[in-house]
Amino acid sequence: MYTDRASRSSPRPGVAMLSKCALDRKRACLVAGIAALVLIAACSSSDSSTASIQTSANAALPAVNIIGDSITAKSKDKITLDEFDLFIYAVFGISIEEQLPAIEAAIARSPHVLVIQLGGNDMGHWSPSIVAEVNQILDDAADLDCVRWVNLGGAIPNLAEMNMLLADQAASRDNFAVIDWAKAVADHPEWLDLDGVHPSDPVGEVGFASLVAESVRACPL
Repeated sequence: MYTDRASRSSPRPGVAMLSKCALDRKRACLVAGIAALVLIAACSSSDSSTASIQTSANAALPAVNIIGDSITAKSKDKITLDEFDLFIYAVFGISIEEQLPAIEAAIARSPHVLVIQLGGNDMGHWSPSIVAEVNQILDDAADLDCVRWVNLGGAIPNLAEMNMLLADQAASRDNFAVIDWAKAVADHPEWLDLDGVHPSDPVGEVGFASLVAESVRACPL
């Protein structure tokens, strides 16, 4: 479990709204998720401990949506994808379940590439609900051209179970592949901060950003 969950500041109303929608895939939940994103975008501040939003706002380019937690939030300014319409939404200490509305809102926008970087904050206790959440997300994203999920690396409990789940899903879904952060930090231990979880500043953040950008560019247009 990431250490930032306990220390993050109280969320703004938009983030609180996101955390109240769980696995319910009804239209009302999706609309609420989209509305929450709009509200957060309108009210966002510089407090990166709560939420980080970044967008290039160029609708003429192929769209890339990245949904993540603190690992993405720390690295977002270093993700360079100028040839894409880039949208990044990352929240410190957030779980897969809490990000479901944001993921569903991203899927509804039908981006060319959807990148998900989540799961570390769910690893305190491995649960069948995690399998159900991942399966549901990937089922919902089945019509997207390219879906990528960053696996877990570093000192995170139960990461083997999560990484095996993602690998199994990649073997059975044509549009889905894993971004191998686990191998990257094993090969480059200097990419991890002293907590053994988050990317170091700046080398780990640059490494993470480069890994994500390389994977996005490898998606067929």
